[in-house]
Amino acid sequence: MNEIAQWVVLSFIAVFLVGLTRQLGLFIVPRREQLEAMGPVVNRSIPKDLLSATEQKRFARVLAESPTTWGLVVVIDSNCHGCHNMLAQLKKRSTPSHAPIVALVQSGADDTFIDEVREVVDVAISDPGGERRTAVGIAATPYVMIVGESGKVLHRSVTSDLRFAVARWRTETRDHPRPAETTDGWKDQAFTKEPKPNHVRAESGSQSGNGSRT
Repeated sequence: MNEIAQWVVLSFIAVFLVGLTRQLGLFIVPRREQLEAMGPVVNRSIPKDLLSATEQKRFARVLAESPTTWGLVVVIDSNCHGCHNMLAQLKKRSTPSHAPIVALVQSGADDTFIDEVREVVDVAISDPGGERRTAVGIAATPYVMIVGESGKVLHRSVTSDLRFAVARWRTETRDHPRPAETTDGWKDQAFTKEPKPNHVRAESGSQSGNGSRT
């Protein structure tokens, strides 16, 4: 009888632990997802604390001249290994769908990092002390946001791989389509615009800090 009682107790403990593990799994959020959720809210406009109204208009002009209905806003840091990996990738090949990039760059006063960034993005904005990213809750870099033509954040990722971020967003959009009024031209899954004749990248290569890609 004692042996049977022991087995009953052990079985009860095993069932309890399995149930507890499943319940904890519902509440424990992976660290990356926590970091992503700490930034700007999806389906809301980019905060002006991150990009000023003038900078947002500048992004809109660049996006209007691009072949896509969306662009990338990335927050990077010269002390971030993943950010250097992102730059290395951009030097080798263009962005997904040739989407434009605005980079908010945290670097030291004498750092040449922002000059490297200007070579591979459309608009580079200096945020030396990281005050802007801190103001909107971004706690990790590289932080990638996909932004639609209306200026709304469509997706956010903490990754150095822009193609991964875009692929992840496209998968999420297909699996969980948003209402038509918030899709920024996505209700027909139109990831790109009709080609424009004599396409020229807006403000490319100007002295204002814009970069260019081939």
